[in-house]
Order: sequence, then C-alpha cells, then structure tokens
Amino acid sequence: ARFHTLFNLIGVAWMLIAMPFVLDAIPSITGGNPVDNPHDRATALALFHTFFNITNTFGLVWVSNKLVAVVMRLVPKTPDEREGPHLSYLESSLVETPDLAAGEGIRALANMSDVCVRMFDRAKSALLTPDTIKFGSLIDVQSKDEQVTDEMEEEIVRFGTQLSRTDSSTDTANDVTMLLEVVDELENTADHCLSLVEMAAQKRQFGTSFSAEADQELKTMLEQVDQLLHRTVDQLHPDQTADARHELHRDAGELIEKIRTNHRRSRDQHATRMAAAATVSKDEPATVPGSKAMRSSLLFLEILAALRYIAEFMWSVQQAYARRHPDVAE
Repeated sequence: ARFHTLFNLIGVAWMLIAMPFVLDAIPSITGGNPVDNPHDRATALALFHTFFNITNTFGLVWVSNKLVAVVMRLVPKTPDEREGPHLSYLESSLVETPDLAAGEGIRALANMSDVCVRMFDRAKSALLTPDTIKFGSLIDVQSKDEQVTDEMEEEIVRFGTQLSRTDSSTDTANDVTMLLEVVDELENTADHCLSLVEMAAQKRQFGTSFSAEADQELKTMLEQVDQLLHRTVDQLHPDQTADARHELHRDAGELIEKIRTNHRRSRDQHATRMAAAATVSKDEPATVPGSKAMRSSLLFLEILAALRYIAEFMWSVQQAYARRHPDVAE
C-alpha cells in the first residue's frame, strides 16, 4: 500500500509540471474537444489516466529497487518477522515432485546455516569485545535465533521424513539422508553458539580474566572456527562451481586439523599455566574449588570445548556433503 502511494505521489509531482502540455495534446489525439463537448470528456479522461499510468510506470521501473528500499525503511520488519524461520516454501505439495522437493530442502539447510553464522558472529563479538556488549538483550536475541533453528529443524525433518516415504530416485534418497544428517549438526551448532554468549556473560559478571597467552589462544581458535563455519555454509549454498566446492572442502579439512591441534595444545599449555599459578599463589590457590582462578580456568576450558564442538559439527556437515557429492573430496 505504501509503495503504491509513493508511486502515485511521485507521478503526481511530475504530472503537475507536465499537465499543461498533456492537456493541450489530448484533443489532438482524441479528435474531440472535452472543454466544449461533454461527450468527449470521458474519452479524454480515460486517455489522460492511461497516459499517466504508462509514463509513470515506464519512468519509475528503472528505480523500483530504490523505491522498495525506501518503503522498507518506512515500514521496518518487527523482530519476530526478522528472526522467523522463513521456510514457508517447504510445502507438503512439493513432495509430489521429489526431485524438486529435495532441492528445496537443501535450500532450507542453507537458510538455517545463515542463522548459525549470525549466531556465531554474536558469540565471537561477545568473547572478543565483552565491554561493548549489553548481555541481557544479546542473550534474548541469541535465544530467539536458537528457537528459530529448533523450529527450522522440526520443519526440515518433517519435510525430509515425508519425502523419504515417496517413490523417489536414488539421488533424491541420498539428498534426504544428507538433509537429515546436516540439519542435526546445524541445530547443535546453534545450541553451542547460545552457550558461548552465556559463557561470555558469565565471564564479565564474575570479573573473570584470562592470561595474555590464553586470550591469544582463544582469539586464534575463534578465527579458525569462524573460517571453517563460513566455508561450510558456502558449501551448502547452491551458487558454487564444482571447483569452488572442491576448494571449500579442502580448506575445511585443513582447518579442522589446525583446530584440533590448537585445542590440544591450548589445553596442555593451560594446564601448565595453572600448575605454575598453583605453585606461586599464596592468597588464592588455583586448586581451591570456587576460587577465582579455578573459575577462570574452567570457563576457559569450557569455551575452548564449545568452539571445538562447533568445528566438529561443521566438519560433519562437510563430510555429509562429500558423501552425497564424492567429487568434492577427490
């Protein structure tokens, strides 16, 4: 409605300028005189209205995207609309054409993976720059997105189950298998992204700090998991060439090995640091349950573990995709 109003307002603005010329031209086109002859007025009015619509449409069609952007700013989406699952195209009727339905299921996975990226970006910001974060509202937003992924999972699993019962081709059956494997890994990823934000909030709440070495190890882990996540999400999107998919899978394989190695090294180095702290600390031994040092130590290890889990979930997605499309791993 607002687009139509904006469209007409722009048209009226330029027509007011051009109206004297248009009114002079109408009698020469119709061959009548609407001023003196009432019978010619209906024809002249119809011609004027038609001319207005045609010229206004032709003039504004080139900037329609700009008009849409203006309208979207005038009528912003509510948070619920913005965060919704957006899987309305997974209609039950699609199951009647299994090959098409399988493609739509993969598209739904891509949408779900985009939500996971959004959630991980928030978690990363919360861990790297906690002082700039309002954790109350951030946890609310993160929780809503986690609920979105739960709803997406339910819808995709229901759709995949219906599709598996059809008399479909082997390719479609393999697509369904991948669909059900991947959706579970994505939902697990969303759960851990929420946990990361909650742990970041806990870190600030208790005034917990990590050593410079631990902070650097955490930053490295975050960057590597972020890269693996994006390469996996790109793998799920349909607009990738065969060469690009092969490269994405290769990069993912290298990243998961780096993440596993760094996780083991960080745990070992952290254990060494804690042992040294326990030796030199007199006032608050690190080995005393409930102490600040112990709380910091456990929180650091929990964050590393959550990041490792997310990385393993993403690698499982890559493997599921490679089983369905073996050429990406060759």
